[in-house]
Amino acid sequence: MRKFFPLVVLLLLVAACGPVATPEVIRDNSRSITLTAMVQPTMTPTGPTLTPTLTSTPYSRPTDSSALDLSQPIVKVYDETITLGQFRARVRYERFKQLNTARRIIESVGLDKFDFSKPSQDQTVTTVAGIFNTLANSGRFGRDVYDVMVREAVTRHEFQKRALKLGETDVADFWVREFELQLDKDARSKVPDLLNKWAEVAAQYAGITRQELDALADASVKADVLRPIVGSELASAPEVLTYTIKRIIAATQADADSALAALNGGADFRQVACQYSTDPAVLGNRGNLGFVTRGQLTAGLQNSDQLFSADVGTVVGPLSSPLGFHVFKINGKKQNADGDTLVDVQTIVVATEALAKDIQARATAGTDFAALACQYSLDSTGGNGGDYGAVSEQDLPSAVSIALNQIKPDQFGKLVGPIAAEGKFEVILLQDRKINIPKPTDLDDAKKRAFTDWLAREANSSAVTSYTESWKDAIPTDPLPRDVAAFMKEENFNLPTPAPTTATPNSEATSTPAFTPTPSPTIATP
Repeated sequence: MRKFFPLVVLLLLVAACGPVATPEVIRDNSRSITLTAMVQPTMTPTGPTLTPTLTSTPYSRPTDSSALDLSQPIVKVYDETITLGQFRARVRYERFKQLNTARRIIESVGLDKFDFSKPSQDQTVTTVAGIFNTLANSGRFGRDVYDVMVREAVTRHEFQKRALKLGETDVADFWVREFELQLDKDARSKVPDLLNKWAEVAAQYAGITRQELDALADASVKADVLRPIVGSELASAPEVLTYTIKRIIAATQADADSALAALNGGADFRQVACQYSTDPAVLGNRGNLGFVTRGQLTAGLQNSDQLFSADVGTVVGPLSSPLGFHVFKINGKKQNADGDTLVDVQTIVVATEALAKDIQARATAGTDFAALACQYSLDSTGGNGGDYGAVSEQDLPSAVSIALNQIKPDQFGKLVGPIAAEGKFEVILLQDRKINIPKPTDLDDAKKRAFTDWLAREANSSAVTSYTESWKDAIPTDPLPRDVAAFMKEENFNLPTPAPTTATPNSEATSTPAFTPTPSPTIATP
């Protein structure tokens, strides 16, 4: 079976038109909700089906508000300007590609395999859940796309500055890879026709122009050329010595001594780290999600209505999702401009229902929710609990490296410290020390990291001029899953669906080209 990989992020973590439903017009393009945005119900609903329909039907892209100045420059990178209209089109393009990836996966393995109400170890199911979760956080997704567009502009500038040239077939070969034609002996000859059809689909769903599509491919290819050049110039030699450690960085000698005493007394390392460490990597953000809508919650979260009906101060849970069992604390409630209820929540995600119930009871009884989140949550908001894994010698303060290097192998597993280092006091549990003999791939990886780091520095340098932050309030949340395939409705995946409301049909609706290309190009950082 073909393997599918979603975005990221991008960071980050993000193809074409497949089967879609009878047109359902998006009611409000300004909503922060993604998966549960209001839509006009079709007059001839097909309903959930385990057999995806292969009939192409018209798609209605929402008309942009007249209040938006799409020609407004939002950022300048060297001498290249990116407008609000270009940004909005690119977000829609990347959203559609992600949804089409989900469509292809679902068609490949069968709709009956997707039930987000139950934890799953199936990679395809978790991949689709990840896509829905990524798109549900439309603000984060839009920021990732913005960053990618800035880095693409940096790449084009650097390529031109170095007077580099692309080969005659480099861009065509990019599309060969995107269309997954590598094994086709006539691949290059098929690219023009597929690309023309793909450009029609991209324009239909995103409003992206052929010129912008070409620029996207151009930047990706130029990044491939630049990566080894810049990487060779900037890469450091691969780290030879690494330590596998657990670590507490305390603010004072007294706190470090107290942490060491607690650990020597048998206390759990993560609990002690949460109590005494000052490192944000350890603490996370204490489970704080801020104000969220239904669409920004984990896909497949069961009984999420409890969050929006609960009183402020209430601890809610356990609620199950494919990720585990969630406990929430309601810190505040408000309504947005669309009349949607938003809740300010903290969350803890654990693997078992029994532990979730215990945490819910303790939090209700008054135990600090932030401390519980740091100690127990498997979610990234809970931090790393003091477990740093394998850390290179260069990434540790010199005083810590010196102390760790003096420990003999038969003493691994013993606590070290407190060590005064860079104004803080550290307690270390050294689990392993390893001398790595670099492989050829290690140097390649070091070059890739050096290029990525360089690109990030350039994207945050004075070469980038931000004209406005208004784009953050103009991040589109369309297309929706149901716009890409008839069977990609919220009810088919145990996602919350609001009651349909009346909508005004879009006057700009046009027919979707009857084309289903093989690939689903994903958003990529140069």
